[in-house]
Amino acid sequence: MPREFVAQWKELLVYRENGKQFAFDCVWGVEPHAVYVPTASYWPTVTPDWMRDRRSEILALLRDFAGTRYTVRETGEGYQAEGRPRLALFVATPADGLPAGAWVAVLLDPDEDDAPDSSWNKTDRTRFLKDHAGRIGTGITPAAAIEDLKQHGGHQL
Repeated sequence: MPREFVAQWKELLVYRENGKQFAFDCVWGVEPHAVYVPTASYWPTVTPDWMRDRRSEILALLRDFAGTRYTVRETGEGYQAEGRPRLALFVATPADGLPAGAWVAVLLDPDEDDAPDSSWNKTDRTRFLKDHAGRIGTGITPAAAIEDLKQHGGHQL
């Protein structure tokens, strides 16, 4: 069964297996980079069915891949359970009209799976943010951006 980890802009480490994938959140502004994995109790609520009972196996593969390039840290927040609202988390650029370097949390539509990345031009990023007006939070950390989205957007996440 083909399996791989691929770093994706911005700050994601994607695990791919047999045409399926799951994105782990990362922080790349530190050395070594940090990859955040759901805690053992959080894992079954936020991972897809094909990963649910394989946490130990997948974490062993992740740690082998990470080596000294990443530290593996456990978290009980930031990931969305299946069937719950989904978020895009990314860092703002000067072209976004938001404070450059701020974390941005955007509430996605249920059928959306796209969020701004390095391949998006200014027009695409501007359109994405305009289309999601009222569903955006910002902060100095991912958690702060999500909290801002909850408080100012009145969203239940």
